[in-house]
Amino acid sequence: MFAEELKTEFLERVSIILEMNELTKVDKISAIGKVFGEIEKKNKALIKANIPPPLKQQRTLTTYNLFIKEKMTEMADSVIPSKVRFKKASLLWKQYSP
Repeated sequence: MFAEELKTEFLERVSIILEMNELTKVDKISAIGKVFGEIEKKNKALIKANIPPPLKQQRTLTTYNLFIKEKMTEMADSVIPSKVRFKKASLLWKQYSP
């Protein structure tokens, strides 16, 4: 549905509500408010569906990131828990970095 279709749907539903003689003025206002809320939800859903999400930029890895990634993959075959592997890799980085 496009904006024009939503507008015509809203106007049709409001005209039906206004023609109902058994409703009080307060009931008519309440019904129109509910119709407006429903149309607004449809409109938001349409807008959301038609806008693609922004693409996330991949940042370049730093020397530290590359070093840790390499060391973690080297030690991945071992049975050592990941916390201990990361500590060992960080100690190696301390020795490696100036």
